[in-house]
Amino acid sequence: MIAAEIIERSAHQATFGRVKLQKIAYLADVHVGISELEGTYLREAAGPLDREMVREMEHEAGRVAGIRVNQPDGAGTAVNYRLGDQRGAHRAELAALLGADRSAKLDKLIDDIATIDTKGAEAVATLYAVWNDALIEGETPTDTEKVLAMLTEWHPEKKEKFRMDELHTWLGWMRRHGLVPRGEGPRTSTGRLFA
Repeated sequence: MIAAEIIERSAHQATFGRVKLQKIAYLADVHVGISELEGTYLREAAGPLDREMVREMEHEAGRVAGIRVNQPDGAGTAVNYRLGDQRGAHRAELAALLGADRSAKLDKLIDDIATIDTKGAEAVATLYAVWNDALIEGETPTDTEKVLAMLTEWHPEKKEKFRMDELHTWLGWMRRHGLVPRGEGPRTSTGRLFA
């Protein structure tokens, strides 16, 4: 139901696809407090990632709302979504499950992320994860420490994709939109060293 809500409200955006779905899902779990998602997030190139959770969310969005995964350029390329004919059918049940507070926070999160592109969503979700992980560990990092951790301790591709100044700008955006971590929810991990 969470995936159906995110996808139905976001699929019209030119920049919405699987990556942005995962970033909103991560923030829904950790920031909104939708722990029912039970994500296990890895420090991947595009930010916090739980591949199995995304697959399950896409499958369930298909079952609940008739949403279909679309890869017009074939396997391994960008994913977008085709909405089904059961739009909105999940909303009353989702609202009852989440309650008023989490429903309002999820609505705001989806609306806020709708205003930025995929790269911005990746920056925001990754900075949130770096900051939240530090808080979970009892640290209170400065903005520069958050940015440096993202560029040097996350994934090698981060330093090729982002500049320090733009990440500082995203931290300001996060504060203006109330996306400030509390040191709660699952911590990200680097995954297994050996497959």
